[in-house]
Amino acid sequence: MNQSSFPEPILKAPKQKALNGIPLNVFDFDELEVARQLTIIEYEFYERILPTELFGQSWSKEKTQHRSANVLSMIARSNDVSVWVCELILEPARVKLRAKRFFKFVRIAEQLRNLNNFSTLMAFLAAFNNSAVSRLKFTKQLLPKRAVDTIRELEVTMSVEGSFKRYREALHRSNPPCIPYLGTYLSDLTFMDDGNPDNINGLINMAKRMLTYKVVAEIQSFQNVGYSLRVVQMIAKHVRNIPHRDEKTYGSILYETSLAREPRGAEKVL
Repeated sequence: MNQSSFPEPILKAPKQKALNGIPLNVFDFDELEVARQLTIIEYEFYERILPTELFGQSWSKEKTQHRSANVLSMIARSNDVSVWVCELILEPARVKLRAKRFFKFVRIAEQLRNLNNFSTLMAFLAAFNNSAVSRLKFTKQLLPKRAVDTIRELEVTMSVEGSFKRYREALHRSNPPCIPYLGTYLSDLTFMDDGNPDNINGLINMAKRMLTYKVVAEIQSFQNVGYSLRVVQMIAKHVRNIPHRDEKTYGSILYETSLAREPRGAEKVL
C-alpha cells in the first residue's frame, strides 16, 4: 500500500520534556494520533479472526477455546485497555490531574468514534463506567461540560438498549474501515446456536446455517478494508504493550485505589 496517501501523523509533544530528558507518556500526545495508534493495533487483532473460530460457541467453552485463539485475544485486549484507562485515571493523587487525564481519555474516545473504532471505544466506555472510576464525584465535577456531553452521546450510541439498536445503525451507516464491537456478534451467534436445532426431521437445518453465515460474512466484510494509517513508534509503544491484568483480581485493587483517592463521605479532596 502506498503510504504517501496516508494522513500525516500528528507528532506534537512537549518540547521542554524532551529537552530535559523527561520520559513522555500517552497524555503528551495529540488525541487523534493516540486514537489512530490504538486503532492500528485493534485492527491487527480484528483482522486475524478466522471464520472457523466463530462456530459452535467455541470461544466460551473451556474444552474448545483453543479453536478461538484470536477471538479470545481480542477480548483480552479490550479488557486490558479498559483496566489500563481506569488505572491511569486513578493514578494521580491530586484531583485536578485526575480530571485532566479523564478529559484526555474522553477526547481520545471521541476520536475513536470518528475513526469508526467501535471496539476500543467500548473498552473506554467500560472504563468510564467502572465502579472505581464512576464513583469519583470530585474528579467528575471538574470535567468540562463538553466532556460530560460527549460521554453521554457515546453511551447512547453504544447502549445495550434494543439489542444495541443504535450501535448497529451507526455501524451500518459508517463507511469502512471500521472495527465493530465483537461482543454483539458473539451474542448473536450464541442466540442463533442456542435457539435453533442443528437438524430438523433428520435433515441439516439450513436456515440456522444461513443465519450464522450472515453474521460471519459481516465480520469478514470489515476485515477486507484496512486503515490507511502510519505507525508512530513513539506513541505506539505506549499503547501496544499494555499490561495484562486479571480483571477480577485487579478490579479490587482499582477500587481500593479509588477509595484512597476519594474516601467515602469526604466533603473535599485536594
